[in-house]
Amino acid sequence: MTIGRIIQGCNFKEPELSFDYQDDTQVAKDPMSGLGLRRDVKGLGPYDQDVRTLQDIKVAVVYPDDMENIERIQNFLKSNINPYPGFEKVFKLPINFKEISMGVSFAELKNEDVDYNEIKDNIQRDILSENFDVALVVIPYTPKSKKWTPYYRLKAKLIQSFGLPSQMITYSTLRKRKKYLKWDLINLALGIYCKAGGKPWALKREESEFVESKCILGVRSSQKIPSRIGDKPRYVGFITLFEKEGAMFYVRGLPSFADWKKYVSKLEEEVSLMVEEYIKERSTPRALSIHMAKRVSEEEEESVQNALSDYEEIDYALARITEDLPFRIFDTDEKNYCVERGSCIQLSSKTSLLATTGKVGKYRGIGTPKPLQVSLASKREDSNFDPMSISRQVFRLTATHWRGINKNIRLPITLDYSQEMARLVSSMFSEEWEETMEERFNEISDTAWFI
Repeated sequence: MTIGRIIQGCNFKEPELSFDYQDDTQVAKDPMSGLGLRRDVKGLGPYDQDVRTLQDIKVAVVYPDDMENIERIQNFLKSNINPYPGFEKVFKLPINFKEISMGVSFAELKNEDVDYNEIKDNIQRDILSENFDVALVVIPYTPKSKKWTPYYRLKAKLIQSFGLPSQMITYSTLRKRKKYLKWDLINLALGIYCKAGGKPWALKREESEFVESKCILGVRSSQKIPSRIGDKPRYVGFITLFEKEGAMFYVRGLPSFADWKKYVSKLEEEVSLMVEEYIKERSTPRALSIHMAKRVSEEEEESVQNALSDYEEIDYALARITEDLPFRIFDTDEKNYCVERGSCIQLSSKTSLLATTGKVGKYRGIGTPKPLQVSLASKREDSNFDPMSISRQVFRLTATHWRGINKNIRLPITLDYSQEMARLVSSMFSEEWEETMEERFNEISDTAWFI
């Protein structure tokens, strides 16, 4: 009789969230509680409220010509609609609006031949008249699965032309009855705050027996985008840098390259520049980890290693995170065999399986979660990193995303955010991306423009 080998594992505890950069006692179990969106719970305010430079948020409301009652959404964002108490009470910051017509109708926006340069020309004077932080854009419903839609093309055009992040809302959402609209308002307000440069929450600082990275890099593998003049698709990439509490520090985009080797060389240069930027603004990190998706090539991985080779004082590890696996983790004590979120099994000295979805408290889960595979691709010879340290980090970074007030995402923000960037940039031509990189990217590099 063959007996399967015994493997070790653990359950990482659900992290608490911090709502004050300077006070570690201002914590809550979830964003709803921390921001005061639960009945009888006093909000703590956003994480960056005492250190932000924002004095107020200026919003350009961009809408089609035949939009009626545009004031409705502005009034709702400012109003108290239980459990949403209004933007200013949630984020401790005034919000102001200016209405700008885009010069086309809803029907014209649905047409694939709509001229987005014409829309840019129609709104340019008003957009440039004030220093807006974000645009709130009303669009007709179109599937997000399609790239060449108002959702993606208007986002891209506003970034390319004005360096202006945008929050989209469909007209069908605006027409909801008041009692159903409140949940959309919460996520709408959150998106506006993040895209204006705000940081709503982060992970609570805590001591751990695991190796702690002072900062974490997320590297998105090459994304091909088309050229308007019919050349071959060109390669672009993204690097995100987070502090260990999960607050986004900086985003760098790579220019597009037709030549693969030039792209890889540029990736090495940009990783090095990003580390230098962090050292300049903060200090030299004792430990640094890099999260990369499975599809990252060996050449890209090597370029990241080369970029870090000069920093002998930094302990670093490169981790590959794989989504699509033939494995499941089961809890035989549960009727539906669903494991607890945070369950982690170490398969080898380099690999572990991590459940980032599943049973949470009284919620018993649905089905059996698909675990992530976390693999140490490389590290320094004397490194203290191991698969469990990286897995704990990955798990904690699934709890601090800003794409929704109570969404349960499976990926850590190091990879989830880069996927969102890739979706947006894939709707741009390489010439548009080049213009964005040269003239606008520095204006949005410290905001969550992509969520």
